[in-house]
Amino acid sequence: MDAVKTVPESSTQNVCCYCKNPCSGAHQCWKCTKSCHAIAPCSFAHNGEEGFGSKVTCCHCWLNDDVDESASAVVSTEPISNQNDEALSQFITEQIVTDDNNNINDAAEWASQIKRKRRAYSIQEKVEILDFAKKSSIHAASRHFGIDRNTVRDWKKQEANLRKEAESSKRKRLEGGGRKVPNRNFEEAVFQWVSELRLKKVRVTRNMIAAQAIKLSADYEEMQNFAASNGWLEKFMHRHKFSLRRPTTVAQKEPSAYKNVIINFILYYH
Repeated sequence: MDAVKTVPESSTQNVCCYCKNPCSGAHQCWKCTKSCHAIAPCSFAHNGEEGFGSKVTCCHCWLNDDVDESASAVVSTEPISNQNDEALSQFITEQIVTDDNNNINDAAEWASQIKRKRRAYSIQEKVEILDFAKKSSIHAASRHFGIDRNTVRDWKKQEANLRKEAESSKRKRLEGGGRKVPNRNFEEAVFQWVSELRLKKVRVTRNMIAAQAIKLSADYEEMQNFAASNGWLEKFMHRHKFSLRRPTTVAQKEPSAYKNVIINFILYYH
């Protein structure tokens, strides 16, 4: 009968804390300090470390730490490297199928938020997200808006300045409301002059309006430097819904409408 071979304690193989398969022992989880494979789905790179002996974050620690800071627990703030995103997504998908802890919805939500597209948020949007986080939690805001929690935390640190800028921007919009007319009485005088000529069926040109505007500006102290530029003229006509017909070589009436005029012209000269 063969004797049973005993394995010296010093030669015992290291076992991955996640998959329970043998590993080299060169890589350890920086949180639980247990040996772990340095590849997904067992672990993810820690602070971008690479190479033999680099630290990792095992999947157990990553999942256990995925709680909100309001729960008095440590929140994992370490970024997940891009090279492991696909493997992580696959790993969580597998968890959805095999999870017996009734956490299917949470797992699905994690999977849907693995890859978040970067986008720019306005100050007002940041404030609205912070309001949401204040009523619920940073964790809830992160999931609801699809934003990384670290980003929401950064905004939280800047909350006072963000709210101040948002209020300032809102006040400027209310006070501004577009560029103000230099002098309403002056513009009303120009408008009345144009309207009276049009009532008399007098053809009013752009040059006529500009000349009259310069003439009337002399009666207003704050209009001494008024130049009646093309820009002012365009805005003036737009504000008062004036339009000018441009000269054209195209007849304004159908040729048949000129039949009697042509006949009378010929008869007159004959």
